[in-house]
Order: sequence, then C-alpha cells, then structure tokens
Amino acid sequence: MGNALEPTVVNIESRPQPDLREVLVRRRWPVILTFVIAVLLGVGSCFLIRPEYQRTVRILVEGKNHPLGPAASNDPLNSALTPAYVHDVDTQMEILKSDAIQVAACQAAGIAPDRLLDPLHPALHVDVKQVNQTDVIEVTINGTDRRQVARLAETIARVYVTYVSENHRVETTRALNFALVHKEQEKSKLREAETALEAFKRRAQLTNLDTERNNQIIEAINSDERVRRAEETAASAQARFNTAVVTRKALPANVATKTSTSNTQRIQAYQDRIAALQAEKTSISYYYKPGSPELARIDRQVVELTDQLSKLPPTVTTYSSAPNAAVAAYDDKVAEARGALTAANAELATARISVASLAGQLQRYGPLERRQAELVRDVEEHRNAFNMLSNGVAALSLRETGTRIPVDVLSTSQKARQIEPRPLLYVGLSALMGLVLGCLCALAMESLDSRLNTVGSYLKATGGAALAYVPLMKKQGSQVFARDCDGALVESYLRMRSNILFAATGEWINTLAVVSTLPGEGKSHTAMNLAATMVVDGRRVILVDADIHWPTLHEKLGLRRGLGLTDVLKGEVSLERALQDTSVPGLRFLSAGSLTATAGELFDTRAMRTLNATLKQTADMVIYDTPACLACVDASVITSFADGVVYVAELGRVKREAFSDSLDILWQANANIIGFVFNKVDPRSSQGLNHFGHQRYYTRRPLIQLEQKDPARDGAVAWSPPIAPTDAKEGAF
Repeated sequence: MGNALEPTVVNIESRPQPDLREVLVRRRWPVILTFVIAVLLGVGSCFLIRPEYQRTVRILVEGKNHPLGPAASNDPLNSALTPAYVHDVDTQMEILKSDAIQVAACQAAGIAPDRLLDPLHPALHVDVKQVNQTDVIEVTINGTDRRQVARLAETIARVYVTYVSENHRVETTRALNFALVHKEQEKSKLREAETALEAFKRRAQLTNLDTERNNQIIEAINSDERVRRAEETAASAQARFNTAVVTRKALPANVATKTSTSNTQRIQAYQDRIAALQAEKTSISYYYKPGSPELARIDRQVVELTDQLSKLPPTVTTYSSAPNAAVAAYDDKVAEARGALTAANAELATARISVASLAGQLQRYGPLERRQAELVRDVEEHRNAFNMLSNGVAALSLRETGTRIPVDVLSTSQKARQIEPRPLLYVGLSALMGLVLGCLCALAMESLDSRLNTVGSYLKATGGAALAYVPLMKKQGSQVFARDCDGALVESYLRMRSNILFAATGEWINTLAVVSTLPGEGKSHTAMNLAATMVVDGRRVILVDADIHWPTLHEKLGLRRGLGLTDVLKGEVSLERALQDTSVPGLRFLSAGSLTATAGELFDTRAMRTLNATLKQTADMVIYDTPACLACVDASVITSFADGVVYVAELGRVKREAFSDSLDILWQANANIIGFVFNKVDPRSSQGLNHFGHQRYYTRRPLIQLEQKDPARDGAVAWSPPIAPTDAKEGAF
C-alpha cells in the first residue's frame, strides 16, 4: 500500500510546538484558579494597606533674564536683575524644602511640627520638584490625615510667597542705588574712548587709506575669482582632452555591417509539406483504424517536420567589414582639445601672478587696522554697558514702584485625594499577573506532561496522515445509524471512509484492522461506525470482533455474543452459521465467540489465515476490531495479515513511551498503517473548530435507514444521501 508509514521516520521524543489556545483550553482550570487567587489577593491588599492622601500646589518662579551689567559676587544690581542667580528654580526648591518654611507652614495650619519632622514615622511628608524643566515648582503633601494634608497645602504656599516678597523688596532698593552709581562711571568711560578714537583717525589719516584699501580688496577679490574661473576652464579642457584621447583609442579600425534576408520560402515549403501530410492522413483515415502503422507513420513525419520548422530562423543574417570613418574626425578633436588645454593653463598662470602681487600690497594695512579695531571695541563695550545700566535703572524703578512679587501660586488641587490604596490598579494588576501566571503554569504543565495532547504530536512523530477527526459526543455510544445521530459524527466517518479508499493506491484494501494503544480510546466504536459507513454505496461488509478478552461490539449492535470467532477457529461451528445479520443492510457481524484458556493462541494459526481468506471472498470489506496493542499480542498477529491498519488515538490519554512501544509492535509485525483516526476531539479546540464548526452543512438524520425486518445474508440495499434542512439551525452541531 503506497501510503503506509515507514519505521524510519519515527521521532517520538520530538515535541511539536503546541497551539497556545489548545493548551489554555486543555489546562483551563489551573489558569482559572490562579486568576481567581490573584484577584482575591489584590482585593485583600486594598483592605490591608493604610489609606494615604495627597494634595499638590504649583508655584511659578520669575523667569531667568540676562544680566544688565558686569557679573560680580558683590554686585547688588546683578542679584536683583539676574533671577538665574537668586530666584532660579533650584534655589527656590531648596527654600521650600527648608525646615524654617515648613515649620512656619505647620504653625500657620495649626499642626504640630513633629508630625512633619519626625525622622522615623512622619505623619506628613512634603515633596518639592520641578515640572518638566520649566520655571514651575510642584509641592506635593502626602499624609494619613485628609484634613491636615489640605490645610498644610494652603499654608505652605502662602508662607513661601510672603517670605520671597519681603526679600525681593530689600534686594530691589539696594540694586537701584548700585545701578545709578555705575551708570555715571560708564558714561565717563564712554566719553574717554570716543575722544581717543577720533584723535587716532586724525593722526593716521585713515579716511583716505580706507578707501584705497577697499579698492585693492575689491581688486584682490576679482583676481581670486579670475583664478577660480581659470582653474575651472583648465580642468574642463583637461577633461575634454582625456575623453577625446580615450574615445579615439576605443574606436575600431573597421566597422562590421549586418545584412538580413528573409527565410520565408523555406518556412512556407515546410508548412505546405505538413499540410499535405495532414490531408493525406484525413483521406486514408476512412480505411485504417486509429493507431494503425500507416497513420502512425504519417504522424511521425508531421512531428519531425514540425520540429524542423520550429528550429528554422525567420531571417538569415550576414556580416561585412569596412574602414571606420570616425577615426579621422576624432584625431581632429584631440588636436583641438590639446590647444584649448594649453591656452587655459597660460591664463591660469597669469591670474595667479596677479593675486600674489595684490596680497603683498595689502599687508601694509595690518598694524593700523589692529589699533583702530581696539579703540572701536572699547567704545562699543562702554556704550553697551551704559545702555544696559540705563535699562536696569528704568526696570528697577518700575519694579520698586509696582512692588512686583517674583513668584506666583498657579494652582491648588481642590481637595486632598486618596492615592493609597488604589483598588482599580491593584485589582487590575493582580488580574493581569494572575492571568500571566496561570498561562505560565499551563505551559509548564504542558511541557512536563508526557502524554500526546495534540494531533501534531502523532503526525510529526510518525510522518503519518490524519484519516478523520471524530467529535466528542455528549451522548456516549452514538452510532451513525441512530435516529438522533449528529451530523458532525456522520461527516467524520464519511471522510474517514473516503480517505481509506484514497489510500488504496496500489491495490484494493479488503481487510482492515482497527487498533489503538490503550483500551478505552474508542476503537470498537470506531470499527462499528466505520463498518456501517462502508455499506452506504452497496458494499458487503463483515465486522469481526477480534477482542476476545473484552468483547463489546455485540452489545453496541444489540446482538448476542453466542457462537463466534473462536468457535469457528476451533472448528466447532461453520462460518456461515456464526455470522449474524444486523439491522444495517449489507453489514454482517462475527462475534468474539466463547472464551477459553487458549483463545489467544488461535490467531497465529493456519486456521485464522484460512478464515481471513474466506471472509475476503464472502464480503467486499472485512473489518477487525482488535485488542489494544499494549494489552495482548492478538493485535500484532491480526495486523500482520490485514491489508491496512487504522490507528485510533484519543488526544491526551496516551503517553509518548506507550505510543512508541505500540508502533514498535506494529512495525515488527509489518503492519500497513494507513493513518490515524483522532477520536473524542473537543469541538472547542482548534481542530474541533476547523472540522466541526460548519453547522449549516450538517443534518441530524441518520446515515442509513435501518431495516425493520431481518435482511438477507448476502443482500444490501442502496443508500441515498439525506436531504439537508432548509433552516440551518436544524442541522447545527
């Protein structure tokens, strides 16, 4: 059989990557338990943590300005007009953090200072910080008493503003007096610097020299521009010369000429010959049968001529050679480029000589310019200082008159808010942590679990194929021929039957053995429903209960155990007498028979193989329900002579070691494993949603109609597919 599994592909120890959704569905109770415990812990923490309240105040500090005079540590003007040194944010933060401000605020609020200054267990805490690198300071008061937090937030801002305003008035008066004195000093220094500059200009006659120097500077600039243009011209001429030389060297001495002629006449001749052969074939086809030597000869000639015709080119190309006329033209271009390069180099040398001459003439103006620049700089410095002091005096006079306060309270929170505990945050984080821990716990349990929980565990370990997925039914023992049979179950067994027939690529499969690793995986139920499904297209099927130690098929079919397989093998009864008719048309049943001490030894005998041959002649399909592979040796004996083996597996039941031992037993018996049937698949898993999530295609009508009377032993009835309901809800699964 072409689709049998090969022993060389087994890799039981490999663990395919599990689907996270399947793992969580399978391990949902540990996840739910962990989640509930984490949420309860989060709720409990909200009752155990002592409440804490917070209120904030934002204060704007006067922005930083540029100093209005020379900076000095003993300069009161610099202290008053440069907030960066006194009223900067860092300084004001330290003032707010000082014990003097905080104690005064506590006293104004009627709060004992010990509640704030206790180093071990302070009932109140003041935090001062800058807001996003701005001139705004945020003061935060935390405490366990809501009313004390609210009162302290109001009084600390008021005490701080009073402290800063008093200090600012004193600084402003002292800075104004200082600015008036220095203003008069800078005015005298400015007059002296202007007088010295005028005397220097008269003595050196700098007015005429400046004009002459400016003219020479302009001429020098023009000479530099000529040098730059000459360099660009020389570089361009050199590039053109190099390009012309390279192009001249690359020109070939001779030029090849291509001539093309049409090949139409030869092509037309071949086409005429092919048409003649086809006409000849048509004329003699009335006298010869298809495939005769005469017609085959003409077909071969047509194929050969067609192949030759496909290889003929449409045109025939010839080449001729002639002298290249572009060589002489490029020789002229090279000579012309060489002359242009010589002229450009001469122009460049002349421009460079002119620039060097002008540079020497300009050097004599250096000492006079340096002295004049020093005097001009002194005048500008004193003028700037005088203007700055004048502006400072005006600003200080206005500030002293208006008594402006350099700080301002921007906002105060309406009331103290509770910051600890935060129920929503604690419960949300606890729920998130519980969910994450639950998922990790589920993944850990999955990695430590040695059972085969997924379809990939079976298929990737063996390289086999899935024949069908049978859903987990709420009502155990559901049959495809039952009146209330679920449509998904019927569809699963129809798919199983089709895949088994597709697997018979080499020869017809007459006998099937249904096996499993352990008892209780649904092997017998699968064999019964598979046998019932095989008869829908008119096949004669015999179902054999080969599980003689634990037979259950007769109970599922509603028949007696009576005489059966073991009795036939011992020769106590004939096969025809032991076979029982079922209510399913076309399906006959051979029970396990009577149980004896040596019943298990009957399978590995000539009688069993003779019986198997007889069954294959009696029916179109023989299906054996075997014991579990690890339960006894009977399964390996039966699978050794069966045409194909259907392996039934229940996800999450079999361990990897047991599955490996079961496969070793089957492969040692040279069993032809067609594929796997995954039984009791949870419809909520990914496989279940993929295969059982199409409700509108299913119907609840039985697969076949049971006969009300005893059917003939060799008879079979035709089956017609059930009609789908008009309302999709009637066939929902």
